Amino acid sequence: KSEAQNYTVYYPAVGVKEVDQAIADWAAELVADAPAEAMATGPDGNRFALYEMQARYSLSAAQPRYFSVVFFTTQAVMDRRENIIYTLNFDLKAHKAMELKDIFPDLDKSLPQLPALITQAAASPRADGSSITLPYYVENYSDYKDEFASFLTVAFCPEGLNVYLSPTDVVLLRKDDLRAAGARVGIW
Repeated sequence: KSEAQNYTVYYPAVGVKEVDQAIADWAAELVADAPAEAMATGPDGNRFALYEMQARYSLSAAQPRYFSVVFFTTQAVMDRRENIIYTLNFDLKAHKAMELKDIFPDLDKSLPQLPALITQAAASPRADGSSITLPYYVENYSDYKDEFASFLTVAFCPEGLNVYLSPTDVVLLRKDDLRAAGARVGIW
């Protein structure tokens, strides 16, 4: 932290050395990626930070073995604010982080099915009657199929996988649909 930066990052410790280290390393990387110099001088001559970041988290799990850390971050540069969701998924028994390929063993077969599942899950209107806007990589899967997996932000939950399309839009892919799409047996 420098006087040019003002940030607060909260993250959990779950009691498994390798998992705790992976979470701490991720949080350190988030901080390290912050802008190095972002200072200004106010009309009173005092200098103040132009960059501010806050990261908070929640935990969710398919079952105690498979869990996710969902980070809700707010980053501000001058008067512009940006909210970003990050997720880290873990297998506690194996003491390791999980990627999409660990959830879907045949990722090449499963990945093309996910845009349709996301579109179907997003079709229901929200409680306020508004609808979810699908991101470009879901609507235009064929143009982004090589990058699609890297765009997905997913977190385990008892009912399946939450897919974060934006900081305010999350859809649930139900475990039965995920299994039909080739998700690993035993996660839910």
